[in-house]
Amino acid sequence: MQTGLKSLFLLVVLIACAQLWAAEAPSSEQLTNREVVATFVRYYLLHQEYSDAIRTLSDHVATDAKDGGAWHLLGMAYLGSGENGRASKAFYEAMKNSTGEVRSVSLYAYADALNRSGDSEKARATLVEATGDSLIAESATLALLELKPRVALAPLQLSKSSVWHASVGLAAGYDSNVLLSSDAVMATITRSDTASPVLSVTGQFSNEKSLKNGSLETRIAGGINGYSAAISQKYNTIFSSLGLDWVRNPEEGKVFYRIGNGFDINWLNSSGYKFFSWSDTLRPRVIFRHSQGVESEVEVPVYYQRFSFDSAELAENNRSGPGVRVGFNHRRAIGSGVFAPGLRFEKHFASGANYRANTYALPIDWSQDLFWGIGAGLGLEAAQVSYVAASPSRTDRSVRGSVALGRQFFQRVTGGLDYGVMRNSSTLPEARYTKHTIMLRMSYEF
Repeated sequence: MQTGLKSLFLLVVLIACAQLWAAEAPSSEQLTNREVVATFVRYYLLHQEYSDAIRTLSDHVATDAKDGGAWHLLGMAYLGSGENGRASKAFYEAMKNSTGEVRSVSLYAYADALNRSGDSEKARATLVEATGDSLIAESATLALLELKPRVALAPLQLSKSSVWHASVGLAAGYDSNVLLSSDAVMATITRSDTASPVLSVTGQFSNEKSLKNGSLETRIAGGINGYSAAISQKYNTIFSSLGLDWVRNPEEGKVFYRIGNGFDINWLNSSGYKFFSWSDTLRPRVIFRHSQGVESEVEVPVYYQRFSFDSAELAENNRSGPGVRVGFNHRRAIGSGVFAPGLRFEKHFASGANYRANTYALPIDWSQDLFWGIGAGLGLEAAQVSYVAASPSRTDRSVRGSVALGRQFFQRVTGGLDYGVMRNSSTLPEARYTKHTIMLRMSYEF
């Protein structure tokens, strides 16, 4: 059975390698030589004559180092002979000198060789990268769940060039301050007037289409939040979003891009649709991958927000207007976790003077695999918001914290528990408040 799986996997690799042998256009002489080498190597590998395959391929890549397909086959030959360390080096060269399917297959094989050689941390980081490649994302995700040190990964199953995903989610919990009531108000009212149990139902459809140098991702999502406390029900919300992202395939030591646009529309007090807001955000991101598991990202989203506004209200309270956010994030894999500090500046050019604001924020996130398949996430953010033209003048300082635990219970079912807290201090007494939320969530992926 294992021999049959190996042969099937090898045939997939050979087909992929035959489609694209090098990152640069080879000469006719190189093409001829590559075809001759490929013919011999196919025979050697199918008959498990690994020493002959290694000798032939080693001589070949010494004179044609840009032949990504040959580097990949050399990695396969080293795997077959049990030389896992050398295999990982060969697969890495294949990744550097290939594009398209060859690079995708080599990326997965690189993680496999790393794990077999005992470098499970780097294998995990490589698989995390592979989950962003739509061609191998499903196999990489499954391999992450089943990863065991020095054990070969499951045979690669190439995904379709266009993949649809759908999910539904249900979350229930408690919000201690739905209305964001100030400390002074909280001291004089019944707690249940501003606190409430909450139920959230969400759904999402998405599509990933592989392109020559990247992928195109589209998505549509929506849901509803409902509060049971009478006064809090005016914050019941129907929300929806549309998104479109173009992603260039990442390469170690090189810059790649992610450019997207998102449109969101929400209706507050959904029983009467008395309030709505919508926004459109163009979100370009430039990412530099320093090495496996280490990358830095700069994003500059530009947006326009529109809020319903009653003409009877004061013009200075109109929150509609454009804005821009400038953010920097650094992500680093440490063991089985990821540490991600960042910086963010946002300027909102609201129509009303009371809502023109500058925001400075310092977010820090940490995710970690624990035990029994449980993953944990920690978040902390300190921020200052200065309402530069407000009357009276206003400056808010806030601290947010969050803890999340999650686990996959079945192949398509995941669940978790989230807790969040926010403390807002302000120069205005009516804007000083504390908010706690706790949610139990469950989702199903189709």
